[in-house]
Amino acid sequence: SVTGWCPNVRYSEVPMTRQEAEQVMLSRSSLCSQVEGRVACEQRSDDCVFEEGTCMARDPAPECMNHTSMSGPPSHVLGGLCPGGDGDLVQPTGEPGCTYSYSKADRVSIDEVAGILDEDCGSRKCTSWFDFRHNCS
Repeated sequence: SVTGWCPNVRYSEVPMTRQEAEQVMLSRSSLCSQVEGRVACEQRSDDCVFEEGTCMARDPAPECMNHTSMSGPPSHVLGGLCPGGDGDLVQPTGEPGCTYSYSKADRVSIDEVAGILDEDCGSRKCTSWFDFRHNCS
């Protein structure tokens, strides 16, 4: 999806919204924090996982890239579009969630992009695809 809360997964395959994931995580955290012991935790393996002597909430979207514990509290990586960077050029900071921005593009001719306007038509440059097709080939 590049941007959003699960940038490493194709946008059509993101398993749930960020809000849904947060809601599931809250519910699982509440449930798993009340469970004591490995056996009881493993009986709730759809929601909980036993790690380092504690029953913890299982990530509802493990396919989404996560920060490591060395980079701060565990959380999903947010996509790189800076807040407000969709139409106004915002200077990216490099922080999670702010690695690019964009502004409105000028109008560009497909003939220019394709390089047709750089083609030689004898003593002049081509003026368009139509000109290239009929006078320059």
